[in-house]
Amino acid sequence: TKLCAPALRAFPSVTAAQCLGRVEAMDGGCNLPAVVRVVVQNCGQEAWPAGTVLQHVAGNPYGFDSLFIGALLPGQGAMLHMDVALQAPPPEGCRSCWILADEHGEPFGPLLALEVQ
Repeated sequence: TKLCAPALRAFPSVTAAQCLGRVEAMDGGCNLPAVVRVVVQNCGQEAWPAGTVLQHVAGNPYGFDSLFIGALLPGQGAMLHMDVALQAPPPEGCRSCWILADEHGEPFGPLLALEVQ
């Protein structure tokens, strides 16, 4: 998509994207608190770095810029709780994107996108 394409170009090692979900924000003209819950799993052969974070890279972060995850062993997963403040009504076609990154800011894994309608 137009919004995710710049983030994918900025991080050539990120070669895929996954949709975290689609949220419909009803017209209310204010910030709507919401929690996005997602499970991430280390499907690789090596442990994730101890400094692994989920980092916002594109679109509106809705007040959620980053989340510390830490090391995950191969096959291990973690439930992430992302507290966001959605804006209603959102701009048409609104999408926010995050990446997993190590302690040096080097991304790995797919781009993770949240669509708000």
